[in-house]
Amino acid sequence: MFSTILKRISLVIIVLGTISCGKDVVDPDQELRKTLAGPAGSEWRLEAFLSNDVTQTLSPAQRAFRMKLSEDLSYEDSDGHSGNWRSHKSNPKDSLLVIFQNPLQGFVVTDYAIKKLTSNSLELNYQYNNTKITLCYKK
Repeated sequence: MFSTILKRISLVIIVLGTISCGKDVVDPDQELRKTLAGPAGSEWRLEAFLSNDVTQTLSPAQRAFRMKLSEDLSYEDSDGHSGNWRSHKSNPKDSLLVIFQNPLQGFVVTDYAIKKLTSNSLELNYQYNNTKITLCYKK
């Protein structure tokens, strides 16, 4: 009787061990890097701009705006800014922090919430003077 119980417990442990070993542990920060930057870096172009959920007309400068995120966490944009980007450790799949130095303002830190992210589209939200800003990008 004891050996039968011991065999059943051993079988359960082996099955559970096999099931748990088959799962890959995905680092959300690495997954975000891969999707946002890719192996060669990704250039995102501004496609739409919303202010409090109302679509705004893009100016010629806004239509020309590009940002490049690289897997080494470097950031550069078509306005001539360069710096770094990263996710928040507390919520790596849903946040983007961009840090660069501006000659007039010093260090600029923009904290975005990722609203939508696919391999070729990105929607970011942030607050500016009590206004919700949504930026929509395409690759």
